[in-house]
Amino acid sequence: MSKSSRNFINKFVFQILVFLLPTQLTYHFWPDWAFVYGIRVDYLAPVVYLSDLVVLILLITWLSQIKSIKYRFSLKKSVGILAFLIFVVLNIYFAQVWQVALFKWIKVAEMIFLGIYVRNRWHGLKKIIVTPLALGLTYTCLLAIWQFLIQSTVGGVFYYLGERSFNPSTPGIALANFFRESVMRPYSVFPHPNVLAGYILVSLLLLWPSVKESFLMKTVLALGIVTIVISFSRIIWLTTVLIILFYCFKKANLLKKLSFFILISLIFSSLFFAFSGCLTLSCEDLPKTVFERIILDESAAGIFSQSPIIGAGLGNFIINLRQSFPSIWYLQPVHNIFLLVLAETGLIGIMMFYYFLFLAFRNLKYHKEIHLLVTIIAICFLGIGDHYWLTLQQTQLLFAIVLGASFSKMG
Repeated sequence: MSKSSRNFINKFVFQILVFLLPTQLTYHFWPDWAFVYGIRVDYLAPVVYLSDLVVLILLITWLSQIKSIKYRFSLKKSVGILAFLIFVVLNIYFAQVWQVALFKWIKVAEMIFLGIYVRNRWHGLKKIIVTPLALGLTYTCLLAIWQFLIQSTVGGVFYYLGERSFNPSTPGIALANFFRESVMRPYSVFPHPNVLAGYILVSLLLLWPSVKESFLMKTVLALGIVTIVISFSRIIWLTTVLIILFYCFKKANLLKKLSFFILISLIFSSLFFAFSGCLTLSCEDLPKTVFERIILDESAAGIFSQSPIIGAGLGNFIINLRQSFPSIWYLQPVHNIFLLVLAETGLIGIMMFYYFLFLAFRNLKYHKEIHLLVTIIAICFLGIGDHYWLTLQQTQLLFAIVLGASFSKMG
């Protein structure tokens, strides 16, 4: 097979992956350690997604194009990689359930590969990512609007894209007040309306430079905005307004600095409140979702204090939550990606995470890629209020693509 043919297949597989990003067609495994007090917990179970198989094919087709791989590491890089591997081994070894930590680190390896692939080929990929990303958003948004109109799931072929069966009376379903009536928030093919809205917002930011190029892009933008509105995700609404204001005043350097200052302030304020230990008794009159988040934030601080250097083990937050705080019955991670990293990987992990984001910010600033910089900031801002950028397949893959693009040379 010629080099051009292999290159074509490789790009085609990447387009298939981008088109299938929203789907959650999966096969779950349920070993004993994926149960908490007899309850199956999705966050603990090993899961194989259709998109995982596409990523594997992408890896094989990409490596087949490389005739020889030369490893040329400096002493500094070699020591860094060795130290990272030692940290990973220790994080797995000392985890309460090492099997969960091992599976989660395998998932991290998958995302690292995808990020490296995008980084090395972004100059060509940014031209071919637009159409499959737009088409994926189209079926995602249309399904969400359809669900909202009929106040139920659609069923049929959409089950194979990841749609689950529910209606407004299903226990635990997300509802909202719409003109004084309780309505079901649309899920589309995502696990929750907030995840749906976050995915759409970040995807639209990636597509923004191409919006003026075709009618399809304008249509996708309109569908995305409508879906974000009917998702009733207030943090997405707020983030969207802030982004619009940013672009309206993007020439004002002061506003950029202010936006960055606000982001950093929010990150550190969330850490402060988590460690203050003084909120729980004074905010029981808050909305249930806010109250739950505060309790989980404080629990994350407690879990971190038990293993502050290497953390409780990747993916082990829920396990440690049930053992350390048996009175808390929330079987989900803390709704803050920074606190989640801190609790599960300790000071070493959070410092690596911050340093990784810093390098991405610096590279984007150097190359003046404003829309990608705004995208990264939006993900961090949304990550202060939810965990899905690090825990759910669709948004993990999208985050990996954005980070990979952020580290490219933008040639």
